[in-house]
Amino acid sequence: MIQRIRPVLIAASLALLLLSPLPVLGVDGPPGFIVENAFPEAQFVVPVEFAVLPDGRVLVATKIGVIHVIETDGSVVDTPFLEIDDITTSGDLGLLGLAVSPDFEVNPWVYVAYTVDPTPGPDFDFYSRVERVRPQMFQPNRADLTTRQVLLGATWPEGPPSLDSSHGLGALRFGEDGSLFVAHGDGAHFQFTDRGGEDPGAFGKDRTDPEEDIGAFRARSIHSFSGGVLRIDPETGHGLPSNPYWDGDGDSFASRVWCYGLRNPFRFSVRPGSGAGTGTDAFPGVLYIGDVGWQTWEEFVIARSPGQNFGWPCFEGPLPQSRYQNVIETATGNTDVLCDSGPNGTNPALDTPPRLWWHHSDASLSFPRGYRARSVTGGSFAGADNWPDEYRDAYFIGDFLDGWILAVRVDEHDQIVKTHSFLSSVQGPVSLQPDPSTGDLLYLSLTLGQIHRVRFDETASAVSHPADPTGGINSLAVTAEPNPTSSDVRLVLESEMNSAPYTLRILGPTGRIIRTLNFADPASGVDITWDGTDGSGEQVPAGVYFAHVTRGGRQGSTKITVR
Repeated sequence: MIQRIRPVLIAASLALLLLSPLPVLGVDGPPGFIVENAFPEAQFVVPVEFAVLPDGRVLVATKIGVIHVIETDGSVVDTPFLEIDDITTSGDLGLLGLAVSPDFEVNPWVYVAYTVDPTPGPDFDFYSRVERVRPQMFQPNRADLTTRQVLLGATWPEGPPSLDSSHGLGALRFGEDGSLFVAHGDGAHFQFTDRGGEDPGAFGKDRTDPEEDIGAFRARSIHSFSGGVLRIDPETGHGLPSNPYWDGDGDSFASRVWCYGLRNPFRFSVRPGSGAGTGTDAFPGVLYIGDVGWQTWEEFVIARSPGQNFGWPCFEGPLPQSRYQNVIETATGNTDVLCDSGPNGTNPALDTPPRLWWHHSDASLSFPRGYRARSVTGGSFAGADNWPDEYRDAYFIGDFLDGWILAVRVDEHDQIVKTHSFLSSVQGPVSLQPDPSTGDLLYLSLTLGQIHRVRFDETASAVSHPADPTGGINSLAVTAEPNPTSSDVRLVLESEMNSAPYTLRILGPTGRIIRTLNFADPASGVDITWDGTDGSGEQVPAGVYFAHVTRGGRQGSTKITVR
C-alpha cells in the first residue's frame, strides 16, 4: 500500500493574507507580466498534472497516485477525488496523465494514466494503464469507483511496457473531434544503448509480447504502443478507422498509433482550431509535442498529419544518434526497425525533423541559441486578449530542469515565425495550460508544489522586451546543393538582407562543431560554400552533417549528406 501524503495547507493564521494570489518571487519575465500563485492555500507533494473543470474547480494529480480537488474558493478538499493503489512511483514514473472530457458538463469523465507494477520487487518490469472514472452524482469531489473503466492496459499484455525508471506514459489530451490522444515513451533503458534482451522477466506468456523485446527500437514500430502518440476512442479505448495504420481491428496496436519515433513525449497539446470534421472524416488537430532527449538534445516537433515518424532512436534532436545508428541487430533479430530504410524503404529512419532543439550543455548549439535544456516540457497555446501581440495566442514551451519558458509564434501553416524569451528562473515547470476562462497561462511547479498564473497588468506602462539570449528566431530558409555531395556544397539563403553578416557552423554527427566560418559582408550575397573540410583542413568522412546559419538576426539550418 502506498503511503498517502495529504496536501499541505498554509497555516490558518495567514488566511487573511491569502485571500488573493501572491506574486511568485524570483521569476523574471517581460515588463507588465505578473507571475502569481494562483491558489495560495493549495500546496501539494510531487504534483505533476492538473485539469481545470468547467465550473472553475481544479483537479491536481500527484505522482504518488492521488488526485486532489481545489475548490472554486481556492481551498483544497480534505478527501482526495481518487487514490490509485496498483501503481509504481519509481524514478520518474507514477500517475503522470490527467484529462477531463471536453463535454464534461454533460458527460463527466476524468481520464488518468499511470504505471502499474505487476510484480513488486527490485526489477523495473512495469506496464502502463489508461482508465477513466466519473465523479459521484451527489459528491462531485469524490470519484465513483463503480464507474472505473480501463481503456488501455487492463492486463500486462495489453499495456505498453515501461522497463526503466523513466520515459513511460506522458500526457493525455483530447483532439478537437473528441478523440483521446495518449503519449508514451519508448519504455527503454537510458543508461546504455538498449537493443532489447535486458528484461527477460517482462516478456513471455501473460506478459509483453516477446516481439516487443527490441528496446528503444519500439519507437520505430507501429506494432507497439511505445515511443509515440496513440489516438483512441475515449469510450472504448479502441483505435479509430481514420488512424493512419488502421487494419480493421480496433484492438490492434497498429490501429491506435497516430505518430511514432519519439523517445519521451512527456507533454504535448493540440493546437486550437486545427481540427475539422466528425466521425471517420474527422481530423483531430495538429499536435505540438515536446520530446525529452537522451544524451545531447531536447526537441520540439509538430505532427501536422497522421503517421509521421520523428526519428528516435536513429536521430536525437537535429542529428543522427550514432550509438543507435550502429546497431546491426535487435535482441529479437528484427532488422525492419533498424536505422536504415527497412525492406523496400517502408520505414525511413527519419520522416519529420524537429522544429526547435536545445543542446544539454552548449547553448550556442541550440535553436534558438542562448538556451540549454535537459528536460523539455511540451507546452500549450495561451494568451489573454489584453496580452501584447507578440505573446497573445503564442505557443509556450518550457524546460523542467533549466527553468525557462519561451513564447513561440507560428503562422497558419504551423511554421515558426518568431520566438520570444518569456519567463526565466521558473522552478520545475511540469505542465503548461491555458486558463479556460481568461486565456492566461497556468503552469504547475513540481518543485514548489503550486499552480502559478501568468497574467498581464493592463495598467502597466508601455511594454519593452526583456533581454533575449536567443535574439529571437526569425526563420531563415537554407537549402544545400548538391545534396548528397562528394565535394563542395553550396548553401543557398533567402535573397533578402544581402549585405548582412552571417556565421556558418558545420556540426558533426555527435553535435560537435567541426567548422565555423564568419563573413562580414559576403560579396556573393546569398550563397555560402562549404568545401567539406573540418577546422584543420582535413576532408570529413562520409556521413550526415548539419549546417547552421545565422544572419541578420535570423537563423536557419539544413542537413547535408557527404558520400
